Amino acid sequence: MDCIRLEGRAYIGGRFVRVKIGGGDCRLVQLSNRYLILPGMVDLHVHFRDWGLSHKETLEGGARAALAGGVVAVGDMPNTSPHIRTAELYRKRVEQGSGLPILYKLHMGVPEKVAELDQARPRSVKIYPEDVARFGWQHVEKLAERCATLRCVLVFHCEDPAYFRNGERPPDAEVACVEKVRQIVHRTGARVHLTHITLPYTAEATRGWASVDATPHHLLLDVDNCKDPALCLVNPRLRTPEIRKRLLAALASGLIDIYATDHAPHTL
Repeated sequence: MDCIRLEGRAYIGGRFVRVKIGGGDCRLVQLSNRYLILPGMVDLHVHFRDWGLSHKETLEGGARAALAGGVVAVGDMPNTSPHIRTAELYRKRVEQGSGLPILYKLHMGVPEKVAELDQARPRSVKIYPEDVARFGWQHVEKLAERCATLRCVLVFHCEDPAYFRNGERPPDAEVACVEKVRQIVHRTGARVHLTHITLPYTAEATRGWASVDATPHHLLLDVDNCKDPALCLVNPRLRTPEIRKRLLAALASGLIDIYATDHAPHTL
């Protein structure tokens, strides 16, 4: 791509504004009452709340906030109230999202009966540690087998709940989950994505069989620079500065496929 400087007036946000981007020896491109067109961003991990949680955010509010920030498409998570585990709820939410000013996609929740997938035909299914604790890894593998046929992607919050102790969720929980999911992929051929990974190990160990994303908080915050128990408690947990810096290096080197926000409004 040419190195360019943009100077002049461009149409942004419904009005013409002064624009000056770039410098040095770049080629100068003058703007005069022209449109400056930039690519929109896709955020595949958001929680637009609503459905019993509208005091935190609504579909409409989340969509307009996304658009104001340059995000034109989202992948919404199913842990609403109620949790989106059935084809009926899945279709209802998708229909509501179809009227938003952005492209709205929905990750379906883990159904109690695998047959719900045949009715819903989702593009993706989100699996939480709580789903593993409730239904077991065998149920997850059955979902993987069906998704391999239906060509839906399994999106894992990859922590094995067997490693949770007294409210702590150690890095070992992520390592153990990665190995279990790798075995499931090997046996079923399912397509898998691991979301909000926290360990550089995960970025390296999944090459060739899964895609991964990381969030701004796991890339930029850690247990030393974010200590407020009210504002810094996230799942998965923030890691040590050393691990966080290595995760950021993995993003810079291309080992992490996607940058996703995990936008999730909470009350204090």
